[in-house]
Amino acid sequence: MLVNKAGAGHVAQTSLEIPDPETVRWDWKLKWREALNAAVCLVQLERLELKAVQGLLLPARVQTDSGEVVDPTFQSYLIARFQELGAIDPAYFFRELDRRTDTTSDERDREGIRQSLLLALGDYDSLSQLEQDRADRLRKLEMLYTDSVDSGVRSAAGWAWAEWRRQKNEKPDDLRTLDQAGINHAGVNNWYVNSQKQSYAIIRDRSPWMATRFVENESVDKLEPMPPFEHEFAIATHEVTASEFDRFLQASDRDEFPTTVEDREQRNTDIYSADRDGPINSIVWYNAVAYCNWLSKQDGIPPDDWCYAPNQEGRYDEGMTITANFLELPGYRLPTREEWEFVCRAGGTTQFGFGEAEDYRLISRYAWWRDNSHGDTARRVGLLRPNRFGLFDTHGNLWELTNSRNDSTALGAAVNSQTRWVRRGGYFKTTDPFSLGLCDTVLEGEPPGLVGNDTDAVESRSVFIGFRPCRTRR
Repeated sequence: MLVNKAGAGHVAQTSLEIPDPETVRWDWKLKWREALNAAVCLVQLERLELKAVQGLLLPARVQTDSGEVVDPTFQSYLIARFQELGAIDPAYFFRELDRRTDTTSDERDREGIRQSLLLALGDYDSLSQLEQDRADRLRKLEMLYTDSVDSGVRSAAGWAWAEWRRQKNEKPDDLRTLDQAGINHAGVNNWYVNSQKQSYAIIRDRSPWMATRFVENESVDKLEPMPPFEHEFAIATHEVTASEFDRFLQASDRDEFPTTVEDREQRNTDIYSADRDGPINSIVWYNAVAYCNWLSKQDGIPPDDWCYAPNQEGRYDEGMTITANFLELPGYRLPTREEWEFVCRAGGTTQFGFGEAEDYRLISRYAWWRDNSHGDTARRVGLLRPNRFGLFDTHGNLWELTNSRNDSTALGAAVNSQTRWVRRGGYFKTTDPFSLGLCDTVLEGEPPGLVGNDTDAVESRSVFIGFRPCRTRR
């Protein structure tokens, strides 16, 4: 069997080793071909009941002096390799999806394996199946989307379902159209659907985690342990789309959520985000936070629990404030830079949420950048694969605004034209794919412009920037 050296804690020792990612920086296919092909063969031989084989469909884990290293690199390459070898057996994969409930004791691992199988199924040529088999399996994917307790499994099932539908040009090709507003099983599930039919992943993890920090005297990024979050939060699985934001512009009370003519008419979405299901762009930070307060109102959250207060003229503009205790309030808001990095990593400690990707093709399976977007426009949300938490497009497509300033201004202080906000994630015109990865959080006193974690003035309006809402849950 196979050993993942970085994850020897949960795979049995055997004669065939998966090389350390550091040894395959530029030529993964040559150096990992044997290990990947052997792993595919073991799955084809229906040996998923072996914990060593199950471990290959999960991120590798190893304890270090500074904390746990979690590396999904081999897992991501393996999922891609199934399709490259034409080695997906849909009947077996679907049987294993049903069996996962009783063959893996750890819930995190069980749902992670289910998500890996679903991501592999999304690559399968569904038209090669008998029509009745295909129809039955589409219904199974739909059931997994609606009934799964895990946000990552739910998003993967929805993505695979959509991929199969698009292969035959069937409509609808997005299960979000079937969501019911206000579905909230948050007591059991780690996801819910809000009043606007937007899906949110609930992050309950209270364990320490690893973040990348820039070490100035060494001019390098290094992983450092971070304290656990003291709050539970939820974050949208997709960037806010143009059609969703237009609903806000058309429905918002001019007195309560005032917007400008420029907000309504000059957003350039017809040029750089042409699909109405693509991410909203050409907005300013003020627009994003007004939208968040509007979401709070639509979900019936009392104004005292909203996270932003307009200025004295009642506008979301210069002089408005962020409520000082916003992390304790259940109103919608932008994520902090730490929350954003945590959900983008999705439990991993690698440069990308899907691993250390040396191969551009793997990057293009998860991120919109110059090579696959052709540098012309943002793409419809959710077309590429979700991460482990069920979030789409955290790498590429559009930069995303956060609730974090690039200075030491106290919370509750008025926002002014000099305020700069951290944005994260990269965008569709990015030419260097590794700048789509994660890097350090901007520290107090450092200049803006750090790769993957840049800043913008509060009034900046860019066709390359969007956002996704977040909220604290209590």
